[in-house]
Amino acid sequence: MGQKFPEVSVVVPTYNRKKDVLDCLGSLQNLTYPHCEVIVVDNGSTDGTAEAVKQRFPTVKLVRSDKNLGAAGGRNLGAKHSMGEYIFFLDSDTVVDRNVLSELVHVMQSDPGIGVAGPILYYYDNPDDVWTAGSSVSFITGQNYFNQQSVGNNVIETQILPTAFMVKKCHNFGLFDDVFFFLYEDSDFCVRVREAGCKVVCVPTAKVWHKLPSDKRESTEKWLQRGYYVARNKIIFMRKHTDPLYFIVFLSIYPAYAIYYTMISLRFRRADCLLRFWAGIFSGLSFAMRYKRSTSTSSPDSYQVH
Repeated sequence: MGQKFPEVSVVVPTYNRKKDVLDCLGSLQNLTYPHCEVIVVDNGSTDGTAEAVKQRFPTVKLVRSDKNLGAAGGRNLGAKHSMGEYIFFLDSDTVVDRNVLSELVHVMQSDPGIGVAGPILYYYDNPDDVWTAGSSVSFITGQNYFNQQSVGNNVIETQILPTAFMVKKCHNFGLFDDVFFFLYEDSDFCVRVREAGCKVVCVPTAKVWHKLPSDKRESTEKWLQRGYYVARNKIIFMRKHTDPLYFIVFLSIYPAYAIYYTMISLRFRRADCLLRFWAGIFSGLSFAMRYKRSTSTSSPDSYQVH
């Protein structure tokens, strides 16, 4: 019996990244997979993104939001408009290999225990250099780790898949938690998938190139610019997914991270980023104090803040 080709919905949220999203859609035009729809969620862009997408790619389903919903809200909105049996969530600052959907669908069909499958991610400017083949986070320190080791062609189980990943629609994992806006929303989603008893896997034969700065200084600058969400969402993620005792340990360690960020901000003369970082800390702690986790972990709706 030949391989079945269920429909895949590719959901691409974007905000003021006209050139990037056009590059991304250009690469999606070359996909070998026979049954897919492409959905662009324009998060209230002001740079002409929506108009450019309509003109250059008239077959793309364009969903427009009046405001910026972030990565989490944009993906949720795209998922609600999707028709596919599978959804491939993809950041707009990427380009894909023509076989990426074929490889991911094949792996997901081969093992019903897989909840999420994602490609190996490379640097766009250095296309042979691996950015990550899955990632993980310590539930004690909150430190993120990116797997940049050679993994061959074998499917590997991982904790988290950032940037690009496929989900089977019938799984009841819920939507992305809007509280994150962006950063950690994919980590939160993948952890909930694992809590539901399903596997998260990286498929090295599926490839995506991400427009991240490979230069260390540029990478640090980008990290600093995201200071508010870097600080806030790390605390929220840890509060949601650690036991109270581990969360207390995390909070006892967190000042060292805050001092490190402060020193780097001062070295780069980014007082503006530093102020946003500390604002993020207070926002995250405020969330943690009001947060109550229910016994269900299948959906963001099972997490309440009172």
